[in-house]
Formats: sequence, structure tokens, C-alpha cells
Amino acid sequence: MLLVLLLKLNSMSDEDLKQISSFTKIKYLNRILKPREKMAIYSAIILLILVLIGGSIRYYLSSTTTVPANGGEYTEGVPVDSAGIPTNINPLLSSTRPIDETISSLIYSSLFKYDSNGQLKADLVNSYENKESKEYILHLKSNVLWHDGKPLTAQDVIFTVNLLQDPYYNPINSKEWDKEKITVSSPDDHTVIFKLSDAYAPFLSKLTFGILPKHLWVGISKENFALTELNLKPVGSGPFIFDELKQNTDNEIVSYKLIANKNYYNQKPYLERLIFNFYRDKDAVIDAYNHKEITGFNLSEYSKATEFKDRKDTDIHTIAIPQYFSILLNQGESIPLADERVRQALRLGTNRDEFIEQIFHNYAEKIYSPLIKPFIAEDFHYDENLIKYNPEEAKKLLEKAGWKKTDKSDYRQKDNAELKIKLVVAKTADLAKTAEIIKNQWKNIGVNIEIIQSDNQLDIRQKYLNPRKFESLISGVQYSGNDPNLFFFWHSSGKKAPGLNFTLYDNEKVDKLLEESKKAKTIKEKNEKYIEVSKQLVQDSPAIFLYSPKYLYITNKKIKGVNTQAIVKASNHLKNINTWYIKTKRIKKQ
Repeated sequence: MLLVLLLKLNSMSDEDLKQISSFTKIKYLNRILKPREKMAIYSAIILLILVLIGGSIRYYLSSTTTVPANGGEYTEGVPVDSAGIPTNINPLLSSTRPIDETISSLIYSSLFKYDSNGQLKADLVNSYENKESKEYILHLKSNVLWHDGKPLTAQDVIFTVNLLQDPYYNPINSKEWDKEKITVSSPDDHTVIFKLSDAYAPFLSKLTFGILPKHLWVGISKENFALTELNLKPVGSGPFIFDELKQNTDNEIVSYKLIANKNYYNQKPYLERLIFNFYRDKDAVIDAYNHKEITGFNLSEYSKATEFKDRKDTDIHTIAIPQYFSILLNQGESIPLADERVRQALRLGTNRDEFIEQIFHNYAEKIYSPLIKPFIAEDFHYDENLIKYNPEEAKKLLEKAGWKKTDKSDYRQKDNAELKIKLVVAKTADLAKTAEIIKNQWKNIGVNIEIIQSDNQLDIRQKYLNPRKFESLISGVQYSGNDPNLFFFWHSSGKKAPGLNFTLYDNEKVDKLLEESKKAKTIKEKNEKYIEVSKQLVQDSPAIFLYSPKYLYITNKKIKGVNTQAIVKASNHLKNINTWYIKTKRIKKQ
């Protein structure tokens, strides 16, 4: 088309060329070009413009990258019947109410906290020194402000620790902070020193409690500590600030709103607002999500996960929690269980895949010891022959132990006695189903299981665990932070109440390893001892470890940056929300 235009111009007179010599007189081309020629030229011009625009866009996209931007709000749905409504947003009072603990973890800061992989990291602490696990010198960050603008100092930390050590303020856990065993001091405004009577490697994991502002709380009497307005309208130093709460006509809180702390000393939140809406129960929360009233919620019923799995507007986040379930085998109350071969046979005759699929719809992890990844950061593996499901090998072990199978019964016999084991279990849906699966699996290898259901955990503790009066029992254990506390459960010194060695397990090698773990100077060294203990537990089989359920969290797909892999407890599920975002922007690549 350009050639056509040149030929036309060549055939024109000088007078005509003068008339179109100016770009502003390009309209004179209409006189010399035919309609088809004009269309072709105009199309070429438009194409050229589009090519230039496309090239500019490609260059812009290739030279820039998308990053989170500030803005937007996130609304969580909370079921009142299980989580409660805000009552005491106070780190010393919140431990018994999930919603109080969740909000408290967002408003208050702590000396240390857990990251998105369940590993301990510094929060208010800038650096620290560990002297033989008996003295910890913490150097605080100097740029931390309370939400009212006052600086946070070591005096706030000491004030909070003193409250933790007072049974009046901390009636449940004050013994863990015994002043005779733990002392705290401060040589200056940004240094805190803890001294312990005995070496304790996991001590830093105890320092995850929220710090209270002394200047606001020091004048509040004991009688008013749980009644002050600061428990509902708190002032902390964390990533979010209390903004407002809304109540219904019955003065019940229906909404609780936080806003981002623009002066936060760590990574500032991208979200501008965080709102908690309260509903009567879990079904009402799901209904609110379906009607787009909320942006996310915890899904505690695994069977309902399939409703959200294929939705294009929804993400299901599967998060590890430090909780596991096992079958405790009491060697002192059962003659068959005193034989290691019988215990090993029960281990080999247990198919963990059935629990995972039938109870948890594949939202749980198989376990073979008390150690759960990623809370134990070091890698560990077990002998495949010890952990795989192998009912045929289980039958051989039982034969060697003298328990023979006959045509007259489904169950094995020895000295005219049937191989029968009583199994105690709490009367909850998941555990009752677990017991039934175990009964069927062990029947397959010739073991008769009598299930004894108990109404509640308190009854199980008082009637069976404390007096050690059980043969086998399905038990659930929650870590303390990210530490499995193996010493308390498996050291022989805990065989008698109030110790927690309910299986009466006694192994000199394990005792020595556990004693060394308490004196370890680093978390890595302690975990290495734990791994050795766990391998011996797999071999000896004082318990059969079954599964660790996952924490399921539902969010709308517009919420980005949810990379949490593990939380130390359910109330911490928003602990890393300062990395979540909705809006984005583009910046030049470095």
C-alpha cells in the first residue's frame, strides 16, 4: 500500500504536492486515493499504532513485577457456639476462649512467635544470648510503640511476667513460672534477663505470651483486672489495632473490627481492615460464606470439604497442627501386651490409610511416632519394614508369641485363653469411628477388641489414665508450642501419677536420651535426641501412633499470600495475616 501511495505522489503536479506538503493538510490525500487505497493505508496506520502499544505493554510487563499493595478488608466468620464472642482480649485471660486468643494474638506482641512453618522466631526480640540453657539475655527492638504511641520497654515485659507468676492472675499456669525456678530482671530499657534454676532448652518457646502495657494496667486493681474496658478495647503493639465493636439489641457483640497498625515494627499488614462477624453455629457461618457476607472461616467438619473443593471462587488451606492420636498399650494391665511381639503385631496390623480416608477425607497425616513434621524441622525417617501395613507379618509374630488360630473361632487362643484386649475411647464421633476401624483391622489378625466408651475426657483421665487402669486407650496429645515434650510421656520417672508415662514404658536408652534432650543447648540438638527416641518407640511399640488431623481454613480466592503451612494451635490461624493481601501493584524489576 505504501508503494501505491508513492506512485500516486510521483504522478502529481508540483502545485498538488505543495498543497499536501504539510501534515495538517493530509486530508488532501482524499483527492488522489481511491476508497480501497485509503482503507488500506488507514488500516496500516492503525496496525502500526497497535503494534507500538502492544510492544509497550510487553516491555512494561517484562520489566516490572506484581507485588502486594495496601488496601482491602478481610472478614472472618466465627461460630459462637464453639468459639465464643470476645470477652477478654487479654493474653493472661484469653487462653480458655478461642476467639479471645485469636484476636489477642493480633493486637499484642510477644518476645517470640511461631512463623508460617511452625518454627519459633524472634518478635519483640532483636537478638539474644543463651548461656548453657540456664540464662537467657534478650535484647529488645528499640522501635516498638504501643498503639497509643508510647514506647514499649523491658519494664512492660517484667510487669507481664510478674503477673504470670502470680496465682491470682494466672491460676492455671503460674506454677510453670515459679519465682524460685525462674527470675527476671532488666539492667536497662531494652534488655531482659531470665535466669533458670535448671537448664531447659525449649525455654524460648515459653516466651510467646503477649506483653501488656504497664502504663495502662499498673493502676488497675486485682478485682477489676477481668472487668476493665481494656479487655474489650485493648491497646497492644501488634500488627492490628482495635477500632470498633458492634452489638445487637441484647448487647451481644455481632461484629469486631480491627485496623492495620501503620507504625508496626515488623512487616506492616497489607489489609487495611480485619473484621470478625459472629454467627450462632458452624452451619450459619457456611451460609454466610455462600452469601458473600464473609471472606473466610475455619472448616472443622472434614466431610464438608468436598462442598468447597471444586469451587472456582474458593481456596482450601490445609494446615498442620501439633496434635496427634495414638493407642496407648498398658503393659502392666494386660498379659498379652506385656509381650513385645504382640505389640509389634498390632502395629503391623494397623492400616492408617483407612482412618485418613474414612474419617478425615484425606485431610490428616499418617504418623508412626510422636514427631510431626514440620514442627520437628530436622528430617527423620523410619525403617520401612517397621512402619508399613503388613497383616501377614503380624500374624506370624502372633504365632511366634504362642497365639494360635483355630477353625473354631475368629480369634487366637493361648493356654485356653482368647487374645482379647479392652480398648477405652471417648464418646466422640471421630474417635468412636477410629475404635471401630481398629476393631475390624485387628480382628483380621485374630485379636478380639472390646470397646469401652467413656462420656468425656475428664472421666477417662480420672478413671483410667491416672490410676493406669486400662489395657489400651485411644489418646490425643497436643504439643506445648512446637515441642512434643517427650520427657514427660516416655521417661520412666513418669510411670506413677502424676507423671504422664501412662503405658509404664521403661527403656534405659530412651531415659538417657531424654535426659540429654533437657540439657541440649540448641533446638536442633534437642530434636536430634527426640528423633533417636522416636525410632526406639517405633521398635518397642508402647503405643501405636495413628494420625495427626489437619486444620482446614477456607478463603475466597481474592485473598492472596496465605502461605501458612503449620500453626501451633487453632487460635493462631491468623498469626501471619500481615502477609495476606487483596490488591496488587507493579514495580520495576530489580
